[in-house]
Amino acid sequence: MIRKYALSFGALVLALSLAVAAAACGGSDDGGSEAGTGTVSVLSLWGGGEQEAFQKVLTAFTKETGIKTKYESARDFLPVVRSRLAAGNPPMVAIIPRPGIVADLAKEGSLISLDDLGLDAYAII
Repeated sequence: MIRKYALSFGALVLALSLAVAAAACGGSDDGGSEAGTGTVSVLSLWGGGEQEAFQKVLTAFTKETGIKTKYESARDFLPVVRSRLAAGNPPMVAIIPRPGIVADLAKEGSLISLDDLGLDAYAII
């Protein structure tokens, strides 16, 4: 049962990450696709095997889109996010470990909604 939720969560994270990355790095204005440019920064607390698995996803994303990724791991996730927000240097994508942190950051106005990026997000769990 735990594995089911872990896989669902992983799929959700991947979908949201790629949607934000695609929006952040551009595409064709005429609705067609073209290779992206730039680099998407991703921050998470994943290390070890989780980081290695996610890096494979990021590598495949870069190969498919041409958009580079820069993964940063931070075990002290919340202090790192808060410091980067205060410095005006937040990551483009953050894989946030707990819903309470998401709620706190949203209340503070530190998050950009997917609606504001012109995206719709759907998850199948």
